[in-house]
Amino acid sequence: MAMFDTIERDFNVLMQDATRKITEIPDLSGDAKERQHQSCLKDIQDMKELVEQMDMDVNPSNRARLAPRIKQHKEKLSDTERNLRRSLTALSNSAAAREELFAYDGTNEDQKQALLSNADRLERATDRLDEGLRMVHETTQVGVTIMQDLNSQREQIERSRRRVGGINNDLGKANRTLTSMYTRAKQNKFVTFGIILVAIGIIVLIAVLVITR
Repeated sequence: MAMFDTIERDFNVLMQDATRKITEIPDLSGDAKERQHQSCLKDIQDMKELVEQMDMDVNPSNRARLAPRIKQHKEKLSDTERNLRRSLTALSNSAAAREELFAYDGTNEDQKQALLSNADRLERATDRLDEGLRMVHETTQVGVTIMQDLNSQREQIERSRRRVGGINNDLGKANRTLTSMYTRAKQNKFVTFGIILVAIGIIVLIAVLVITR
């Protein structure tokens, strides 16, 4: 707030100086008039920069209260630019010329009411904006919570998938073991059957030999 007041004081000083210079322009001519004109243009440019700085540096918590003052400074600046243009074609310095040049002071009652109305609308708009920002913040928090839950569920699914993969590997190994055992059992069955046949043949051969003797 202190910074805003300092910038505003600088603006008012420049405004007073520019207004004084503009009132002198109708009495000047030639190079002197051009130099005065350029000096006023520089003052106006400096005031524009000060208004922009006021607008940027104002604290968000004070914006609703200070916005009407900033708007009023902008309107004064526009009036000053218009008066400068009129001063270049105004008659020489006289009471009538001065009155004509600065007949509009921008402070009538209608404008004051308009400023107050604009300030109220701006304050309401600021309240709505704050409410919207609060809702956005709450929605963002809900979204973050949902994303965290989804991430946790994804990790659980990944762990379950890895466990299922391990079980599939174990089942594959068991299947290969059973297949190998079955193959060996079949082989052993054939060997046993062959041994029995050979034994029977030997017994028959012995019996024949005994009978023939």
